[in-house]
Amino acid sequence: MKRMKSIIKKWYLAHFTTSACWRVRYHSGGVARLLSWHEAKSLKEIFGGTMYIDYNETYGGGEQ
Repeated sequence: MKRMKSIIKKWYLAHFTTSACWRVRYHSGGVARLLSWHEAKSLKEIFGGTMYIDYNETYGGGEQ
């Protein structure tokens, strides 16, 4: 149950705040650092790849 609350909190932060919860996995196999949604979207459009929320990263939840 605690894990599910953590996932829901991270999902909320990723979608409704400027929190750095997103990563981009490039076609070359590299992975970007934690990014806000806008940063991740820009990198995805420029370099290609896929965007995803990193649920496994320890994150305090404050806005940047």
